[in-house]
Amino acid sequence: MHVNRKTLDWISMAEEDLEDSKADYNEGRYANSVFHAELCAQKSLKGLIVALGFEPRKTHRPSLVLKAPIASGLIYLREELMQELDGLISLSLVLEDEGVTPRYVWETVERIIKPLRNI
Repeated sequence: MHVNRKTLDWISMAEEDLEDSKADYNEGRYANSVFHAELCAQKSLKGLIVALGFEPRKTHRPSLVLKAPIASGLIYLREELMQELDGLISLSLVLEDEGVTPRYVWETVERIIKPLRNI
């Protein structure tokens, strides 16, 4: 696996989002914490995709981008690394699914409710 400058840039941006996620969590801004954790996962996977020699494209679902070359046999690593990669993809899919929750609100006929707010 080749680690180039672009890979390191993605990882650096992911680390910033991780720090933002931690700070949000510590301040009780849980929806923002999830949002930044999801951004961290996206950018981390994009860095991995670049390190594996592929282009991540513009997407909010890099786990699916990474799954494609694995499924087609373009990526093959030692068994334990493939298992780790599969686990990362699974966890990232969960965050990608939850990442939209903090961006949108729950709207009823009478109210607009922000995420994680008591009704």
